[in-house]
Amino acid sequence: SHSCCTFYVLLSDTGKAMLIDYGAASGNHFYAHVRQFESWEVQRFVEHSIYELKKDWGVKSIEVVIPTHYHDDHTCGIPHLQKRYGVELWALDQMVNILENPHGYSVPCLLPYPMKVDRRIADGETVKWEEYELKVVHFPGQTEYHMAMAVNVDGKRVTFTGDSVSGDSSSLGQPIIYRNIITPDSHEKCARELIGLEPDILAGGHGMWLPVDQPTVRTLKER
Repeated sequence: SHSCCTFYVLLSDTGKAMLIDYGAASGNHFYAHVRQFESWEVQRFVEHSIYELKKDWGVKSIEVVIPTHYHDDHTCGIPHLQKRYGVELWALDQMVNILENPHGYSVPCLLPYPMKVDRRIADGETVKWEEYELKVVHFPGQTEYHMAMAVNVDGKRVTFTGDSVSGDSSSLGQPIIYRNIITPDSHEKCARELIGLEPDILAGGHGMWLPVDQPTVRTLKER
C-alpha cells in the first residue's frame, strides 16, 4: 500500500497479517513536520489503511510488524500499532538498539520514540510465521541499520528491499548517503545478498514492486 513510503502486508490463510514497514499517512502529512524547526515538533502519526485492509482485503488482525530500516518515514506508525493493537515488533539484530534507544544516536531521519522489540532476528536467519518462512539478512545499502527479507508468496520469491535498492527492470542501483553510516563494504554486501536471495520480485520502500530476473539482479554487483 502507498503512504509516505510503501508498506506491505503479508496475509496468512488465517486472516492474520504481518506488516513490512508502516509509515506516515501521506507525503504531505509527513513533510508538514519536516518543515518545522522546533526540537519538539516531531512526527505526529495518523492511522491509515487499517480499516481498508480489514474491510476489503480479508485482514482479521495485525500480529507483527517488521521495519526494513529505522528511518522515520518507514517506522513512525509502529508505536501506534504497538499501543493501539498490541502488535509485536520483530527486528534484525543490527537494528534493535537504534529502535529501542534512539536517543543514543545522531543520524538523519531518526524517530525519537523508543520502540520495544519483541523478537530479534539474526543476520541470515530464517524464521517461521504462520505458513511462511522468512529469510532475513543485513542489507546496509542506504544505512547500516537496514535489512532485506525474502519469502515465497504464491509461487514467487518476493524480496523486501526497503530503500537499499533502486532502479528498473533492466538495471539496479543503490543510494549513497554517508551520514546514514555506511562502510566500504556496505553496497557490495547488498549485491552479494541479493544474488543469494534469488528474487523474482523486488518490493522496494518507495514505488511499486519490480519483477526481476537473475541477469537484472547481477547488474547491482556489476555497478
